[in-house]
Amino acid sequence: MNFIELDLNIRHPFGTTEWFTEKLISPIVLLGFKNYFATTLLMALFSFIGIWHLFLTLARRYPQISAKMAFSVLFIPSVFFWGSGIMKDSIVMGFLGLIIYYADKLSRREGRAILNGLMIALSSYVVFNVKSYVIMSLLPALVLWLVMNYRTRIRNNFIRKSVLPVLLLASVISVVYTVQFLGTLNEKYSVDSFLETAQGMQSWHYVEGSNSSTDHGRGSSYTLGEYEPTLAGAASMFLPAVNVTLFRPYFWEAKNIMMVAAALESSIILLYSFFIFLGLGFFKVLRLINEDAFLLMSLSFALLFAFAVGFSSYNFGALVRYKIPCIPFYLSALFILQFKVQSIKEEKRRRASYLREKARKASGVKMPSVYR
Repeated sequence: MNFIELDLNIRHPFGTTEWFTEKLISPIVLLGFKNYFATTLLMALFSFIGIWHLFLTLARRYPQISAKMAFSVLFIPSVFFWGSGIMKDSIVMGFLGLIIYYADKLSRREGRAILNGLMIALSSYVVFNVKSYVIMSLLPALVLWLVMNYRTRIRNNFIRKSVLPVLLLASVISVVYTVQFLGTLNEKYSVDSFLETAQGMQSWHYVEGSNSSTDHGRGSSYTLGEYEPTLAGAASMFLPAVNVTLFRPYFWEAKNIMMVAAALESSIILLYSFFIFLGLGFFKVLRLINEDAFLLMSLSFALLFAFAVGFSSYNFGALVRYKIPCIPFYLSALFILQFKVQSIKEEKRRRASYLREKARKASGVKMPSVYR
């Protein structure tokens, strides 16, 4: 039987994401005796460890819907397929799950704070060097999580409501300055570089009215439309970018069997999103999100990340792989929202039943058993 061996003589410029990823994977390749299949299994194992820790976090916070949490994290086809190979995505998924797991322990004051902080810092460092935009999307969500956790510990209702705008403003300022600081360290992390890269990818992948394999070979490309290469112009593309990441390709945009599978998954997510946000009511959803810091973090990261990859990919084939970190967070947020609404309805039914029973006892009237 012939085994495929991995070539360890690949060279990349020092300091690039490819160089860092190569050095990170090299010990795993050696542990797998340079065998492609064995190395793939080891990478899948590491990715699963991180994703499993993400599931443990969700199951611990929402034990009543642990089965749904398992589905949203462990059994999504695209996440399972693209997050288990010898790719950057496997590394990102593994360390991303560890970040959330240890951040949750830190917020709950479980274990040793120094150890939790070190694990968060180490995992964040690896993810940042492999795919920096993942951490840049996660940072605002983590700050919101921290702010909301701090707010819930304030017992005085007036102070709690008064301090929230100050904390939110401070968190926004800290995120902005962090992004600017990263831009000074490396030009590719700056906002201008992000906009230039996005426009370059769009012009390379897509030409309006001339998108064919003959012209560019970009049969799976898409466009968000024209926009100004400014921060305001990019912000105007937020909803289209989130839509393309979470809910596209549509079935009529699929041109091969892989895209048909992606379209089926996206369509199910779209229908379930309609059921949650339209069926439950937009303002009720907002109130529930405001009451749960972890839910706010999950949804914030999912939407920010969806914007980042949807705005910069411009190719469905690449987008299906790039978007997998946000899918577990988005789906778990939908399941949590549905659970909370069902809990509220069940509590109202129990309350109504209790009041009816109390009124019956006060009146001294014995109700027939059929009405009890």
